[in-house]
Amino acid sequence: MYKSILCPVSGDPSDRAQLDLAAAVAKRFAANVAVLHVKSDARDATPYLGEGMSPALISEFLESAERDANARAGRARTMFESWARDSDLALRDAPSLVDGASCAWRLESGSADKWIARLGRVADLTVVSVPGEASIGNTLTFEAALLDTAHGVLLTPPSFSGPVDGPVVIAWNASV
Repeated sequence: MYKSILCPVSGDPSDRAQLDLAAAVAKRFAANVAVLHVKSDARDATPYLGEGMSPALISEFLESAERDANARAGRARTMFESWARDSDLALRDAPSLVDGASCAWRLESGSADKWIARLGRVADLTVVSVPGEASIGNTLTFEAALLDTAHGVLLTPPSFSGPVDGPVVIAWNASV
């Protein structure tokens, strides 16, 4: 039985299928979906910028990265609000034993893989998108969920749109 579901989103259109799958599972188990967006901190990249870059160029890079992070966070929040309305989930920070499925928005700053590992350890299930060639962020999210949470991970097919009642593949190599 699942009561808490972590669903990390990036602000990409592919998040919608992931959110829909999380909602379907939440409705089936009367669970709470914690939708997490981790806003990257541009200052974390400064050690990788290279020696000899001018302060003006570094400042321009940081400003551009901050604008991009804010835009992604805005898209993620807008998608969450639209999905929450469409999915008919109550807005609540924690699961309720009597009131059915719910969801909550959580915005953090820093490293997404660290937040997913931290929050995924206390969630019953983490729902992530299938990692794709075009998005390194989805790959890192998938790896953090799979290797660092010690709980179940549900991979979302890119075109999920239905109920959760079909076959499920379970795979593990017997390690921790």
